[in-house]
Amino acid sequence: MPTQSAARERVLDAASELFYREGIRAVGIDTIIARAGVAKMTFYHHFKSKDLLVVEFLRRRDERWRRWLAETVERLSPDPRERPLAIFDALAGRFANPDYRGCAFINTVAETADPGHAARHAVLEHVGAHARLRAPPVGGGGPCRRGRRGGPVRRAHAVDRRRARHGGARGHAGGRIRGEAHRHEAISS
Repeated sequence: MPTQSAARERVLDAASELFYREGIRAVGIDTIIARAGVAKMTFYHHFKSKDLLVVEFLRRRDERWRRWLAETVERLSPDPRERPLAIFDALAGRFANPDYRGCAFINTVAETADPGHAARHAVLEHVGAHARLRAPPVGGGGPCRRGRRGGPVRRAHAVDRRRARHGGARGHAGGRIRGEAHRHEAISS
């Protein structure tokens, strides 16, 4: 007989696959129970409601996504100074996967209209954790131009905000990268 934690994991595995592939609202509890091969009572022993299952699905996905990102970026770029750009390579590989259906967190927000929904809180936790990710600064970790510490991705975001305020004046890291990309597009055309 399977253990309680094994049954819980099967429910989460089934829900994760179905929620991501078909959408949270399109998948009912009975479908998840059938896919997981558990009794309804077992399901409700572990998850008091579908909403709580959705929250657990998102927390688990967040944990796995962050672990995947860190491991993939490190594998793609053993040199920490090159890791900010390796993030883009990692994401490009993920987006190219034929099973990719977009961001599970954005998809969840699109499916849950109620701003007080428990799933929305789990999405905000993910976004907050994602925003706190700091890429290692290029050049050894010194302060950026305005004396703030932060990785190049954070600095590029700050450049975007300054560019928007100042009518598109090119900033340092982000502006140069985009400027080079635009020059490349013009030459290639």
